[in-house]
Amino acid sequence: PMGPLHLMPPVALEALALDTKRGSQSQQQNNSANRCVTLWAYLDDSTGRILDSGLERTIIQRPLALTFQEATKLLDTENEALPQGAAQTQQLLSIVDKSLSSWKATRLKSNVAAKKRESRMQVRELVAKETLGSGAMRDDGANGSFQRTKGHMVVDMALDL
Repeated sequence: PMGPLHLMPPVALEALALDTKRGSQSQQQNNSANRCVTLWAYLDDSTGRILDSGLERTIIQRPLALTFQEATKLLDTENEALPQGAAQTQQLLSIVDKSLSSWKATRLKSNVAAKKRESRMQVRELVAKETLGSGAMRDDGANGSFQRTKGHMVVDMALDL
């Protein structure tokens, strides 16, 4: 494929997308709301087990949209002077990463399909790095590109949950 393969037409995806804020907009006051369906899960921090989960209709504020690169940079940054909004985002991302990583580790111990998928992902990442080099990697997977940065892995774990 020459890019992402959408399950819905791009026009429908755009119409259904969340109203988000970016960079400089994150400091502005905004009263915009989004109607959503929220999947929530409580995870045990020590074992990674799912304690409870559910699906609910919700209304949320405009979320801060981050690229995989921005999320990875925040996850890799430790105790540096960050602006207030970025520091809060970093803290939240770190908690999500820790919880999902614990869940993933538990799942990999007991689920054969999860182990096979993880192995395939590692091979795919290695092949992409060896054939394209890190400079040619793209987020959309075009031209055989494949990445597994921390930002990619957090999203992947959340979708796998």
